Amino acid sequence: MATKDKGNVAEGKVRRIFEAMNYLVASHGKKVNWIPDGKGGRRPVVADVDLFGAYDLVAISFYKPTTWIQVCSNNAADISERKKKIEKVAKSMNPNNRLFLFAYQGGRKTLDRRHTKEKRFKARDFFQVYELKRRWNVDIDKEIHDLIEEWVMLDKVFCKAQLDGVCWVCKKELVDRRCPDHDWAGDQIVYL
Repeated sequence: MATKDKGNVAEGKVRRIFEAMNYLVASHGKKVNWIPDGKGGRRPVVADVDLFGAYDLVAISFYKPTTWIQVCSNNAADISERKKKIEKVAKSMNPNNRLFLFAYQGGRKTLDRRHTKEKRFKARDFFQVYELKRRWNVDIDKEIHDLIEEWVMLDKVFCKAQLDGVCWVCKKELVDRRCPDHDWAGDQIVYL
């Protein structure tokens, strides 16, 4: 993340999403590093330590597979770096576990210039969700037992709830709790 505060905010939002789905969520730990203070001494600096060097959160539920989550900014360089971290650790994990990357797109409320007359706003405060799908490739004749991994981009998960039955993007009435024009602007109902 660009700053530590944004990272903690995004992790808190992901934590609340999974807790709303009845998961028990645990986060990474802290580590104290001692660095020189420029006066011949040392001062402590607290840093976050990812779980297994790749995950920010782990979500467990009795009836669902264990879910490992990495949260980063919606920057292409950050996303590719985190995907490599996850792939490196994923090879030693149970294939039944679910591995997610939540890329956070924050920002201010800004008008979409394509729709200035209708006063529509650009999408913001959402997570673009990627999942590492893993399956076994078993060929008995060739004696191949490979684990095939591929990244799949899922739907956007928005953090903002609908208010008073009106879409927060275009201010239209909702039909079955969804906007007819913006089905991605849901009211925090997430199915992962």
